[in-house]
Amino acid sequence: MKPIRTVLWRWLDVKIEDVKVFVVNPIAAEKFEGIGHLYRRGGINYVVVKVLTDEGVYGIGEGTLHASELAVSATINHLKELLIGKDPRNIEDIWNFLHRATYWRGGPIFKTAIAAIDMALWDIKGKLANNACLSVAWRRVPKRCFGLPTR
Repeated sequence: MKPIRTVLWRWLDVKIEDVKVFVVNPIAAEKFEGIGHLYRRGGINYVVVKVLTDEGVYGIGEGTLHASELAVSATINHLKELLIGKDPRNIEDIWNFLHRATYWRGGPIFKTAIAAIDMALWDIKGKLANNACLSVAWRRVPKRCFGLPTR
């Protein structure tokens, strides 16, 4: 008996091919004058993750942790080897694997890196389903839970 293919699983063998990390600062700060001035002048570095698949679909995630951008970037680069070859649609399995496969399990830097990868994987899952990420994540939640009118 053949498995039933849905729109979400139209590619049965999607694999993660590469993970790229970008540390960007769209508006560079003129000079550091304390934390309040740094925020107002846009001197925050942003960590952006791009997860690429072998089918050409990619996902974007963001994992910025103030004053630890390079540490988050290095953590994502470290986790990259664990991600390559995995199916990006198994988001919960990948999250549990990343959380439990390392010796040190905690800390804000590690959790921010996993969150950035998680966002990118949800983006890929939404693109494979030709759907928005929220409708993929919340497809079983009734509209009345959010106070929206139901038809």
